[in-house]
Amino acid sequence: MALLADRGAAVTVMTATDGEATKGSRVSHHETARRRRAEAKRAAAVVGATPRFLGLADGRLSEQVVELTAALREAIAELEPEAVFAPWLLDGTPDHRAVAEALVGALADGAGNGWPEVWGYEVWTALVPNRIVEITSVIGRKREALGAYRTASLALDLSAGEGLGRWRTMQSLGGRGWAEAFLATSAAQYRALAAELHDGS
Repeated sequence: MALLADRGAAVTVMTATDGEATKGSRVSHHETARRRRAEAKRAAAVVGATPRFLGLADGRLSEQVVELTAALREAIAELEPEAVFAPWLLDGTPDHRAVAEALVGALADGAGNGWPEVWGYEVWTALVPNRIVEITSVIGRKREALGAYRTASLALDLSAGEGLGRWRTMQSLGGRGWAEAFLATSAAQYRALAAELHDGS
């Protein structure tokens, strides 16, 4: 996000839930959600992105795929992005898989031309990438953005993801610096891959 924003791209971050069910939080769900939203705004500012919040139920996105699909379809129609970044199709939490499912639905009406590419990224589950992006120049900002998520860090140490970012450099940078990996597809390829994975499950 930081690299794109630095190059003049308009970057919008859509957050599906407010994280009200964050493990380790000792305050009410309402207060947890308020804090998580404020932290997400700070993180977005660090990387030069504009935040949007859907306010869907944390941990229950699989029950809200219809609402999430409609929200994503509306955002794509309004923003006309060249690319959409989302957790990849097999990322390891139900909420992330629900986002991927909803994105398939949001892209279902497109003929392909003019529809955005989809760049799947890894959070809980590593993917087999076809794009490696060096982020060494913005690793400080990434750390600062992640550091804004103080409430989320009650559940887990978010800096653990840096290990994957270092390892990804083995494939492209000789083990030096930092990188992020993506599985980038056209909208049509994304839908076809989702169908193939669904049929194989």
